[in-house]
Amino acid sequence: MYSTRISRHIGAPPAAVYQALVDPYAVERWRVPDGMSGQVHEFDAREGGAFRVSLTYDLPGTGGKTSAHTDTYHGRFVRLVPGEQVVEVVEFETADPGLRGEMTMTTTLTESGGGTEVVILHEGIPDAVPAADNEAGTRMALANLARLVEPVPDAPRVFLRHVGADDQDEFVRLVRVSADLHHPWMHLPATPEAFAAHLARYADREAEQSLLVCVRETGAIAGLVNINSVIRGRFQCASVAYAAFAPSAGRGYMTEGLRLVLRHVFEVLRLHRLEANIQPGNESSLKMVRRLGFLREGYSPALLFIDGAWRDHERWAITAAAAGLDPGDPHPTLPSR
Repeated sequence: MYSTRISRHIGAPPAAVYQALVDPYAVERWRVPDGMSGQVHEFDAREGGAFRVSLTYDLPGTGGKTSAHTDTYHGRFVRLVPGEQVVEVVEFETADPGLRGEMTMTTTLTESGGGTEVVILHEGIPDAVPAADNEAGTRMALANLARLVEPVPDAPRVFLRHVGADDQDEFVRLVRVSADLHHPWMHLPATPEAFAAHLARYADREAEQSLLVCVRETGAIAGLVNINSVIRGRFQCASVAYAAFAPSAGRGYMTEGLRLVLRHVFEVLRLHRLEANIQPGNESSLKMVRRLGFLREGYSPALLFIDGAWRDHERWAITAAAAGLDPGDPHPTLPSR
């Protein structure tokens, strides 16, 4: 057995990089060497939680460790320190005794030069795995990670991350100071108990996701975006709801954040369509969706129950193609015809 250590500087804050390490949708995109595609079967990102991932070669004729064209590995999370470190124990699923045995992968994040120094240490690698292959694959994966989390030209000032339990106090404070801004368009959790219920609702990220728009320079929370009612199969659609927080409102952060959300929805979640239902009097939200390229599809009386009454809404939507984004390979739940 042997060890390898590969590092790369990534132009994104540690919080954004860490998010990509513990998000199964992101892992499916970045932790894949060139010439392969990834599929996450199981992913419980908590200490002691299990994961199982397959990497399949794009071209036939390439031998895999698990089956003819596939490498499958499973493992567990040993240590999770938000923004700092992820330690995993990994093992190939294989009949080859030379490839068996647990390996430890430690990913350490250190703030450096306005970004993050990422170091991946593999320990206990079986001798049957060529060191050059391990090192090359790790470098490819880090390059993918950089492409995923580094700033894009139309959203250079913000990044996205999932809402977490540690956000409770700041989130509740921001909701309370933004009450006049949100009323009567949106009702957000303004107590610790309501925040806990919000986390519970969005715990199943296959069904719904709650994302924070954060300022890159400071990490401050600028707004919230909820991706609701994800429907797969032939529809591949979700709806979006969003709100800026008063201390950061009017600075364009939410426009940039929603541009990143479109990339997340269409490129990471691999959805086809995103809908937004907006009350007719909510001029700022209507301007937002027009700016992002949504198209108005209709008007629905008494569509959603908000602030104690059934409210009329305009229905807006955008597709991946209309947004100029390519989901790549379709989601596995999309029928072949």
